Order: sequence, then C-alpha cells, then structure tokens
Amino acid sequence: MGDRNSLVAYYATLVSNVYTDIAHCYPVSHVITVRELTKLTLRLSREGLSFMTKTLPRLGKAFDKALSMKTPFNPPGFEKIRGTTTPKFLGWLFSRVFDNAGVVLDDVDIMAVKHIRQFVYLLYKLELPYASDDEQKVIDAFVATEADLQNLEISSRDPVIKSARTFVTRVLGCLDPLDIVPMHGPGAVATGEKGLCKADFARIYGSVEEVYPTAEYFFYNLSHVVDEFQAIESWKSEPHGTAKVVLVPKDSRGPRLISCEPLELQWLQQGLARSIVARLETCPLTKGHVNFSDQVVNQRLALLSSQSQQWVTLDMKEASDRVSLRLVNELFSGTQLLRGLIATRSQATKLPDGRLIHMDKFAPMGSALCFPVEAFVFYALSVAVLAVYGKLSLAQARESVYVYGDDLIIRAEVYQHVLQHLPRFGLLFNEDKCCTAGFFRESCGCDAFKGVDVTPIKLKTVWDCSRRIGPGVLASSVSYSNSLMMAGYSLAAQFIEDEINRVYPYVPINNNVHMNTSKYDWRSETPHGISFYRPGIRAMKANRTPTRWNDEFHRMEVLTPIIVPQLFKGWGKSGWREMLRRTSRPSLHNLPGLYTLPRRVKMTRGWTPLVD
Repeated sequence: MGDRNSLVAYYATLVSNVYTDIAHCYPVSHVITVRELTKLTLRLSREGLSFMTKTLPRLGKAFDKALSMKTPFNPPGFEKIRGTTTPKFLGWLFSRVFDNAGVVLDDVDIMAVKHIRQFVYLLYKLELPYASDDEQKVIDAFVATEADLQNLEISSRDPVIKSARTFVTRVLGCLDPLDIVPMHGPGAVATGEKGLCKADFARIYGSVEEVYPTAEYFFYNLSHVVDEFQAIESWKSEPHGTAKVVLVPKDSRGPRLISCEPLELQWLQQGLARSIVARLETCPLTKGHVNFSDQVVNQRLALLSSQSQQWVTLDMKEASDRVSLRLVNELFSGTQLLRGLIATRSQATKLPDGRLIHMDKFAPMGSALCFPVEAFVFYALSVAVLAVYGKLSLAQARESVYVYGDDLIIRAEVYQHVLQHLPRFGLLFNEDKCCTAGFFRESCGCDAFKGVDVTPIKLKTVWDCSRRIGPGVLASSVSYSNSLMMAGYSLAAQFIEDEINRVYPYVPINNNVHMNTSKYDWRSETPHGISFYRPGIRAMKANRTPTRWNDEFHRMEVLTPIIVPQLFKGWGKSGWREMLRRTSRPSLHNLPGLYTLPRRVKMTRGWTPLVD
C-alpha cells in the first residue's frame, strides 16, 4: 500500500485532476480554480484523506437530501457566500443547482448535479483502515438491535399480519423444504473448515436431524453412508448450531458485520435459499417484483421515476438484523417451508469479544437465507399494508411494490402507508436515503436525477505506492481509469494510467469500448485480459505493446496482462465427497477435482484479440 504521505499525495493529485476536468466544462475563471485548488490541497495536507472520505461525503449527503426531499440546501461546516446558503467552495457549481435560499432551480443544470456528486463522493468508499473504536460501535449496534427485537410485540390478529400470512402461503405454500439440493457457500464458516475440508462434515445437530436426516442430506447415497459409517460415529452431537460474528473490512467508515454459519447449516441453507429464490422469481404473484439476480428492474424504475415522480425509492435500515424470528414465524406459519427455515438457522452467535448471545433475529447477514427471506418479508408486508390501509386490491398492491434486497420502490401515491406501518414490525427506514420528493431517486446502485444517471464513479481499491503492484490493484486501477475516461474525466484517467505505467509498463491501449476492463470477479474461471480504453487513437500504438497476427484464428492479437483464478486440484479424502460436491453444483462438471482458492488470483501475460 505504501506510506500514508505517499497515498495522500497520490489522491491529492487525482482529486485535483477530477476538479480540473469538471472546471473545464464551465465558464469559471482561472483565478477561482487556482484559489480552490490551493484550498483543496491545503485541507488535504491538514486533514489527510478524511477530508475526501468523510467531510466532502457529508456535503454530498446534504446535497442529495435537498434534491430528494425538497429541503433547502444549507450544509453545516462550510463557509457560505454572503446572503446565501451556498458554500464558497464550489459555489460557482452549486449556484447552477440552487438559488440563494438553497431551493432547487426550475432550470437546474443536470450536468452540474452529476459533477458535484462525482467530486464529493470520489473517495467515499475507499477501502482504508478504520479506527478500532469503529469495531466496537458496530458490535454495540448489533447487540442493541437484538435488544429491540426482544421487546417487539407482534399480534397474529393484526390485519396486516393476517393479510401478509395469506399472501406468503399462496406464494410459498406449495414449496417442499425437503426437496432441495444442498451446496457449499463461498465464504467462511463458523466451524473453521476451508477449501476441501468443507467436505468433511463432522456434526449432527438435533434441530436439523428432525427435518433433514444426516444419511439423506449429507451423503451421496447409501453406499456412501456404509463406506464412511465408522467416521459418522465420531461426529459430534449438538442440540443446535451456533454462528460466529466476524468484522470484515469495508471502507474508512468502519467494518461490516458478517455472520459465519456452521458448516452443516450453511450446506442446507444454500440449497433451501436456491429453492426459495427460484420460486419467487417464477411465481406469477411475485415474478418481476421480487428480484435477486437482476437489479436492472429497480435501476430502470429509479431512472424513470426521477423524471415522472410516479415512484419513490425507500431504503431499509439494518435490514437483515431487523427481520425477527417472531415475524418470520407469523408470516410463514401457513407453509411447510417454516420447518426448514427454523431447522437450518443458528439460534445463537458468538461475538468477537467472546460473548455468546441468543438471537431473536431470523438470520443475520452471512446466512444464505438472510437475503431471500428478508426481501420477501418486505414485499409481503408492503403488499399487505397497501391492501389493508391503502384500500387497494391484491393485484393493485402487488403491482405497486418492487423489492431487491433492502431496496424498495413504491408508487408515490401510496408509499406513506408503507413508511408508517412497517416500523410497527421492527422494520425501520434510512430516512436520509429515502427519496420521496423532488426529482432524485436512488436504488440498487443507480442514482438518477430528472431522467439522467448521475451515479458517481467511486474508487474503492487503495493504490499501492510501492513497485509491487498486485493483480487485484492493477485490474481495479485500470478499470477505474477506463470508467473515468468514458465519463469524460480525461485528466484524471490519464493520471492513473501514467502511475500504472510507472510501475507496470505492460498494459496495452485499446480503442474498442467493448473490450473495456470490467471489475474482476475471483469466482470467474475465464482469463481476464487488461487494457486501457482510449477512444480516438490507433489501438496499441501509444505504448508500443507487442502485437502479432494469428494465422489460426485470422486475427490480430496483443500481448496483455491476464488475471486468472488460483486453482488447485485435489479429490479430498474421499471420492464420494467429490461426487457430492459435483452433484450439488452441476456447473462444475467440466472441472473434475478443481477448486478455486477464495479471493486468490494470479497474473500472467498472454495474447488476446485486438480490435482496431
């Protein structure tokens, strides 16, 4: 990563280049830009990166609130232009969006909105180390939420609960929780097994055995059971599973809390979750409105409603931690599925400080069932609320709600009912991220204003100031440079390119936008070529990258860095277990015995097609 001073200098230059790219789009005087660049450099030197990761994003939150809730723009902590609420810093840009009272102009400059948001959120999600105090705050919040759920009262006679229960039963009543194909998850487990060792089941939980017998769900067939019968006798017997809370790096704002589930529970949870998701995405009552694999539905609605204002976007607060076990029991009580949900959940979790707490939430983030159950709970309750208090028919209520995870989109004329009644069931909203007025909408990573996508390009991966640049940093940096270039921030994009070439001068240049480097996913088994996208130039000529003509494929090729996953081959301790693994994930049938090391990649150089 390099020393802190080098990082500050790197990002100070990057930020200055973004500022200059923006300033070139407006008739702002050279005197003002020089003065503001000087002030920007001074504050970065005094406050460090926190100026870009905390101070400016707070300004951005106030900006978004003024756009989405029609509240006057008057951000605290910034010196104002006399007689206005407009900050002096970037005042020439803010004045194209707000009048002197902080009200959005009728003829607002949409590109100014896009440029402001790009600048203030540039380093908002930079993955810097966070303070140790932030860890305790996250743990305390987790425990406090648990205490809230203990005092939560939910009546089975509540009209919303009754309506939602009926709806859940209609959608999932036909789902057999025993008809599942279990599979291993990609993440860590509370019991500590990694890689091939995940095939070594070693525990029998009483709560699981009643619903999912070990011989049927943890072995390939009865011959497998017979061959490993002696090993089964050494398995531990426990009444229920206990999860483990871990804190994983997120960004400079603090860590993210994840629950690691026991190996045997995660195995079943993955299969049950796959069955629920398939049902919700194909059932006529939920198809297209409860989505898990496609965020485009919510993104398109956010973009359209930012102009038509027919829909509002709502964001849930502590979504996964606030779906209580009591609520799930009430809503799913008319289905056989409830047996499977209860059997495969961890009843307690161990905190990083060693404390063991009983969980009143259904499942925290990290459980495979967390995401599908919470999304459907939000949808079912919202539909029920609109049917009961909005006086809509079931068909009208269903068509008025879209859910992806904790992102809700509701029709503007009825959203107040959802906002008012869901908190009665322990479900809270992030008021600052709910876009209910004005022309700003935000959902599933799409920020929109008056029909225009104004989503900022946020830098996450920290630049390595040493000469030992790794494949992950290289791929992320090239991708970010390309994204900036396509968005029109050419000086900033060129700066990143120059820094990369200084330590790794082998990345080719391509003028084909379709070959633009996207973010690499370590789960992918396809080699990932890296190249700079630069329009308007003859490809590969700027940095003299070697090219060749391939007679076999009749095409020009270029020598480029290639990122591939780190694989290892092994059959484990038993061929039966490999058969079980391959049966649970048919997509792996062409890779006998090959395993991907989680989040581990390597970089080589190879020939890839060149489009000129």
